[in-house]
Amino acid sequence: HYLIPPSDYLKSGMTIDVEWKAYTTYGNPVLVPGAGLSETLGPISDVEAANGVMWFVGPYDTKILPTWAGPTDQEGKGEVTYTLSVNGKDETSAASDTGVVLSAGGGTCDLSTVP
Repeated sequence: HYLIPPSDYLKSGMTIDVEWKAYTTYGNPVLVPGAGLSETLGPISDVEAANGVMWFVGPYDTKILPTWAGPTDQEGKGEVTYTLSVNGKDETSAASDTGVVLSAGGGTCDLSTVP
């Protein structure tokens, strides 16, 4: 999940364009082809405008798991950007810089039963 925070620009009724990019090797990121995701969220509710919008990045097996490059390279990277229309002009956020760590000894965490 990624929280698009509340701000003076996030308004009820608007839409948000969001994008996820997945990388292996956090220290020297390598883009994972096919693991990206782009969606349009909204219209935003009054509650979301006040509290922020939570975006689910998934499914796990095709969007999150590919950040894992093996037992010696367990920390990948996720980047999220979002675009809002502000005064008729599209404004894009800075990209997030999120470490994604999936490890259970020699393999990845089994999240198949997590809702």
